[in-house]
Amino acid sequence: MKSVTQKIDANHTQLENLVKIGRGMQSGANDIFVFRDKPLQFPNAFFKKRINGNNIDKYTITLPTEYILYLEQINEFEQLSTSIQHYLLKHKTQLANRPAKMRKPSLKWWNYSSPTHKNDYHLDKLWCSSKSAQNGFAYDDNEEYIGLTDTLVIFDSNKENSLKYLLALLNSSLLLFRHKVIEPAKGSGKSIAQLPIVTTDKITQQRFITFVDYIIYLKQQPFYRSQNLELREVQDRLMVSFFEQIIDGMVYELYFPEALHQGEKYFLNVLAQENLPPLCKMSGDKMTTLRRIFQRLFDKEHPIRHNLFFLDSLPIIRMIEGKPYYADFEC
Repeated sequence: MKSVTQKIDANHTQLENLVKIGRGMQSGANDIFVFRDKPLQFPNAFFKKRINGNNIDKYTITLPTEYILYLEQINEFEQLSTSIQHYLLKHKTQLANRPAKMRKPSLKWWNYSSPTHKNDYHLDKLWCSSKSAQNGFAYDDNEEYIGLTDTLVIFDSNKENSLKYLLALLNSSLLLFRHKVIEPAKGSGKSIAQLPIVTTDKITQQRFITFVDYIIYLKQQPFYRSQNLELREVQDRLMVSFFEQIIDGMVYELYFPEALHQGEKYFLNVLAQENLPPLCKMSGDKMTTLRRIFQRLFDKEHPIRHNLFFLDSLPIIRMIEGKPYYADFEC
């Protein structure tokens, strides 16, 4: 019998063959370029927010804990503000003696050692920690953040496969399970590159994108980070976990259609019949609309709720989710 990982891989395309994957930039002197608090004497235009494992959450980026002095857009030292020039000159010996600068003296002494992929940072991106992707992948659609060598970044370099569709797959229980199998042997960067991706049509991708947008919107609301929740806000937070479960169900159906359909578990076609509105096309109050969608799908008689509840009756799902199972499966 095929192992579970063989069933997951099933000749699917590896992620590295669909999109550009890279490591964050190397400053070569984090103690000079990274700040806990943004120095008031330096212009804001020269700062980016740092993204790392501390503020990467599943689907979203939490508040930054550090700021990075970013100078890669500047060609000449004299174009920098006087305050930044003075600051860098104070550290010139350390900056000029970084290995990358010593190897090639013609390089500017005052900027990063290796501003990896800087020409791709205008693209939408997914971020994860380079130490482990188990904390999940966060979506970034602006140019405010910079990652250093403790991060991995996936660039939106393939218009046939939506970045948000890939985000749904990468944050799913199935691919997090698959990643655990690869990571110890390959390391986080290589293991992410080797994750198997089901390529599918735009209509199917949109079903995933719809729920990704719902989740991102909900996780960006003030109640999601609050410690003191009203009853309604507790219920609102439940929407996030339920929508993530729905994504899990759709992912399982993509990778194991035969097993799910034999067990009469369907998600994609059922959701197609729901005709759920994309977040961007919702009129009126979005929270009200999302609550209405949640209440309908969460009804105990709804086939989505029913299929999710009994999904772990399938041995292959029980194994992936770490539950006791009775079948001849191996990792």
